[in-house]
Amino acid sequence: MSMRGARSMTSLLLLLALGVLVAPAATEAQRAGQVHRIGVLVGGLDAGPWFPHFRAGLRYVEGNDLLIEYRFSEGKADRLPQLAADLVRLKADVIVAVFATPARAAHQTTRSVPIVGIGVGDPVGIGLAASLARPGGNVTGTASYLPELGGKPLELLKEMIPNLKRVAVLWNPSNPTHAPLLKDVEPAARSLAVQLQPLPALNPEDLEGAFRRAARDAAAVWVLGDAMFVGHRARIAALLGRLERAEETQ
Repeated sequence: MSMRGARSMTSLLLLLALGVLVAPAATEAQRAGQVHRIGVLVGGLDAGPWFPHFRAGLRYVEGNDLLIEYRFSEGKADRLPQLAADLVRLKADVIVAVFATPARAAHQTTRSVPIVGIGVGDPVGIGLAASLARPGGNVTGTASYLPELGGKPLELLKEMIPNLKRVAVLWNPSNPTHAPLLKDVEPAARSLAVQLQPLPALNPEDLEGAFRRAARDAAAVWVLGDAMFVGHRARIAALLGRLERAEETQ
């Protein structure tokens, strides 16, 4: 699915959760003055570059009939349960959880408030949904990973770098999708004669050390999808640039 398609789908899912998709005029008049509250739970520093498009897809006027409550864990996964509980106490009509770890924290906090998960990896594998076709429960959203497609990034890297031997994989141990993904891609790595070098980064403070380890051996770095990594994307880009310059001087 394209990024534009994913944004449109996410906006549609949220509208469905709020129960206001193409409401007739009589219903709109009946709801005049009703204020809806959206809780946004993020594991990083911000909601990511896609969020302005997400807001543009809503059919409400923020500050008039819509309030958006943001909660950011700033890369600290252990803060997510408390932040999710805050949104429940605020009586959010729906919680938008960005990536798998916040979605799981929200799901563990409430089974009644609708949750829209953005890019939650494998929602069935991490227990957020019974199936993709019929999720059940209070969670819906967009999946960003299917086990059978796990090796595709490695195939693309191998096409770009035919003599590729080692790939560093930046992953977050608190993300429930990452450990299964690393296991799933092992057969693809063996078939491509590529050795994986896992680089765990649980907190933002771990990023610099992870990239120092990558600089010793890896010819490429695969950054797995994670809210903490998105929030620190500028820092990760700078570390990647430093790694590239180090390789050029060797």
